[in-house]
Amino acid sequence: MAEQLSTAEKGALVAEFFEAGVAMMERKLREQHGASNEAAVRRDLEKWLRRADDAIPGDVAGPVHVRYRAP
Repeated sequence: MAEQLSTAEKGALVAEFFEAGVAMMERKLREQHGASNEAAVRRDLEKWLRRADDAIPGDVAGPVHVRYRAP
């Protein structure tokens, strides 16, 4: 049977996945903007981190547009 993770271990795993996702997006932006344009990379990375267009209802303040409703 698989080992159960503690709450702290789950939190650490979530943080690790988050950091990996940010690193992947940063690498993608560097490829798009070129490594010499650090300001554009940082601006777009911050914009990406603050986006809420794919948030589930309740994750963000303000109006939420539901794209899918279960039958």
